[in-house]
Amino acid sequence: MLMRTPTRTRLRKRLLPLHIAVGLQGFMLWVPVEKLFMTEIGFDAAAVGAMAAAYAALVPIIEIPSGILADRWSRRGVLIVASLSLLLCSLIGGLSTNVLTYTVSALVLGVYFAMYSGTMDSIIYDTVLEEAGDSNTFEQRLGRWCRTGAVGPEAARRGGGYGGENARDHVVPRWPGDR
Repeated sequence: MLMRTPTRTRLRKRLLPLHIAVGLQGFMLWVPVEKLFMTEIGFDAAAVGAMAAAYAALVPIIEIPSGILADRWSRRGVLIVASLSLLLCSLIGGLSTNVLTYTVSALVLGVYFAMYSGTMDSIIYDTVLEEAGDSNTFEQRLGRWCRTGAVGPEAARRGGGYGGENARDHVVPRWPGDR
């Protein structure tokens, strides 16, 4: 039988809020219907490609300064900024009515991913090092965090798909002038 040491228990308790946060932040109900929404507001293959290229160019540009900011300022502060950018992305994307506005939303999502990814890895590494005294279990803890991170998006895909499938059976509010 596997014995639980006080260090492993403390480490698990300290990492629990991160597991909860990554699960909840991944729960985005708009993802399953995003492509349908994009075609509705005027995206074609070229516009999708341009948006993806802009997103792909922005993320590496933001990664390095966000890492420096996390090291010099505050990892928690960078995570708060990342979370706020995810909120802003959802707001802009949900209110967008054209390709340009939705592309801006995708760029703000790129800021979220750039600020979130390395910062969270650093927090896990520092926590493991502080609680265990070495970094031997870092990969294991990072893998568990990634596994938890997959639960939120999968639940959102299923919930959003169910909601999208059943939304047509209900009254959907429309803007004035919509048919």
